[in-house]
Amino acid sequence: MALKLSSVEKSIGDYVVHLKINEDKTKGYIEISKNNNDGFNFPREEDIISFLDENGVKFGIEYYSIKNIVNNKIMKATLVALGEPATKGEDAQIIYKHDFSKKINLVQDESGNIDFKSLNWFQQVKQGDILATKIPAQRGIDGKDIKGEPIVAPLGKDIKFLLGKNVGIDDSEQNAVAKADGIVEIIDSKICVSEVLNINGDVDTSVGNIEFNGDIFVSGDIKGGFKVKAEGSLDVKGVIESSDIEVGKDLIVKGGIKGNETTKVLVSGSVICKFIENANVFVNFNINTDFIIHSNVISGGKITLNQKKGVIAGGEVVAKDSIITSTLGSHMGTKTDITLGVDIAKEAMMIEKKNILVKLEKELKRMIPAIETGKQIMGRGSMDDMKKIQFAKSVQEYNSILANIAKIKEDISNLEEEISHHRFSYIVAKDTIYPGVSITILKFSKHINDFLGPSKIYLKGNEVVIEG
Repeated sequence: MALKLSSVEKSIGDYVVHLKINEDKTKGYIEISKNNNDGFNFPREEDIISFLDENGVKFGIEYYSIKNIVNNKIMKATLVALGEPATKGEDAQIIYKHDFSKKINLVQDESGNIDFKSLNWFQQVKQGDILATKIPAQRGIDGKDIKGEPIVAPLGKDIKFLLGKNVGIDDSEQNAVAKADGIVEIIDSKICVSEVLNINGDVDTSVGNIEFNGDIFVSGDIKGGFKVKAEGSLDVKGVIESSDIEVGKDLIVKGGIKGNETTKVLVSGSVICKFIENANVFVNFNINTDFIIHSNVISGGKITLNQKKGVIAGGEVVAKDSIITSTLGSHMGTKTDITLGVDIAKEAMMIEKKNILVKLEKELKRMIPAIETGKQIMGRGSMDDMKKIQFAKSVQEYNSILANIAKIKEDISNLEEEISHHRFSYIVAKDTIYPGVSITILKFSKHINDFLGPSKIYLKGNEVVIEG
């Protein structure tokens, strides 16, 4: 496409000198034509320079080109002035703080061993974390046209954050931040924080161990040997196989829980599952299942077996409130221990306080000789001022420990009293209780030696009563 040029001209000697300037005034050209047929007096360098000056051209003059025009009598348009173009500013850009490739990052220890169960393939964030930062568009470098006027540099292009679920902009408007705890990921080009971790398939070597600060949904099984920790709830469509599980809220397992002697399932909320077999399951609230076989189970609430053929057989089952089932034990006389009325939260609190009490009493015993010696020295009046200050601090610490011991003993006494008064626990067996079952309510026990039909078992006074 032809350049748009403005043109002025001037007769110099036998020639006409034309000055042509492009539209943005960054280029100036000299073109020469004959004024008459003789053409003896060709323009001199100073003539051309003076002509440029008369027309305001004073920047970027190419003196070599002017000299070349004159020396070689060049008639065609020749560039004689070149401005300095403006440099456009850099475009805004967004710098992400996380790797969204979902690549597996293997962890190697100091010995060079790789833990293939710790794959670290998702990025967890906390509410308020910065997820991405925008570097604003930059102002460019101004230029100058051939008449010495500034050419304002254009600003770089702006860019906007594409925000998805649970992501907002902070007060500076330069950072995208998480509005919830969860997994940060890019979905449909938008930065999002998902509060649920979805595992499409099994938790196995392709996924590795999982520790997540929200809810986890697993569409398959949790295979044996893997660890899953959810600060929220855990929903498993398949089966949990011999795995260590820790859940901050509720656990739902459509299949069931299969364990072994070493693995544990710890749940702060309640559990709903199809079955519990050969497993160690500790739950703060209720358990709802179809059968419990050869397992160690503790519930801080009630245990309900759903089906008409619901069975508890083998192992040890503990509940704070009640157990409702169809059958207790088995026709083979399988040893089955049932304990009721145990408040696991209060029991744990009491154990913790007793441990603290032991430490405090040990510390108090260590301090007694020094306190007694100090008293004797004080009595003789032979303790200097510095030692008096140290002794006063020791006495103050001693008295503080005494006060703590008294408070903890009082707390333990109150907890024991509360635990001993939990007398409203009961068991309902809708069908059969087999020999081999032992039932303990609080501190009172009964061993079942004969077949029993539908029964309700509870504590009356200090006796475990069976009501058929």
